[in-house]
Amino acid sequence: MSQNTFTPEKILIITTGGTIGSTSEAGNIRGKSLIESVPEIARYAEADHYEFSEKGSSKITPADWLRLGQLINGSLEKYRGFVITHGTDSMEETAFFLNLTVKSEFPVVLTGSMRPSDFVSADGPANVINAVRVAEAPASLGQGVLIVMNDMISCARDTWKTDDLRLQSFQSPSFGHLGVVDPDTVVYYRQVTHLHTKNTPFDISGVEILPRVDLLSDFTGLSPDIIKNVFDLPSDGLVLQSFAGGRTSANVHAKLESWNSGKPVLVASRVPMGRIPSQDMYGDAVFIAADLPANKARILLMLALTLNDEHVNIKELFSRF
Repeated sequence: MSQNTFTPEKILIITTGGTIGSTSEAGNIRGKSLIESVPEIARYAEADHYEFSEKGSSKITPADWLRLGQLINGSLEKYRGFVITHGTDSMEETAFFLNLTVKSEFPVVLTGSMRPSDFVSADGPANVINAVRVAEAPASLGQGVLIVMNDMISCARDTWKTDDLRLQSFQSPSFGHLGVVDPDTVVYYRQVTHLHTKNTPFDISGVEILPRVDLLSDFTGLSPDIIKNVFDLPSDGLVLQSFAGGRTSANVHAKLESWNSGKPVLVASRVPMGRIPSQDMYGDAVFIAADLPANKARILLMLALTLNDEHVNIKELFSRF
């Protein structure tokens, strides 16, 4: 978005469901009720609310990512920032998709909770307030899409959910958090350097459906029958989650060495830290995800395929993002 002298004053809070919008017995509550239960938001920002969905995030689909990205891009003239309440199971995936497709420097902040709203010491209200504060903070401008949980600010690209239950679940194992939300201010300790938001080539304004990219996790003794079936599926691309360093089981290795189909195959590591150093491990139609985990590598490949399926371009995109 080309910015002019006019800057909107409001932020938009988009509710999508998840634990933050749920109770232990009654299930999901309406997003409006969630926002009304945190009146302290008004201390920090003037906010509008949009009810996007009432889904647990394990039920979020690529079609939802598209709609959400298009909603934000279509609202950039009205709001100076966006807060999205989201379930934690796929929060990092939604955040990464938006990190590659939102066309603005304005903050987009995802938050959720590890405890339902009726638990003792529920973390949702504090996370929502902190997300609003981050969305309002001038220092958040140009940092890309952010995740705010447990007083910590993380970038969409590097963040993993690391624990099923603990409040400190969201971590950036290799590079650390970007900053913190303290009682008196928002503090950043590092900047995002990978290309994101308005500096990416991905334009979803006219996209109605994303390319299909499947994901297969390698394991010891993976059967050739499974490999053949998955590779032969009518998908546009495939991500293979390997062992450490891009190494694969014997049958998968043989398949990758001989793979020369027009369908790109991407190899990612299942290990949370470190990158796969080599780009020349397998055949010409096989690419390496470097340090992106398989779930995020899948998203980048889906978006790469909206541009061009020439292998050299896919390789170049993965070196930049």
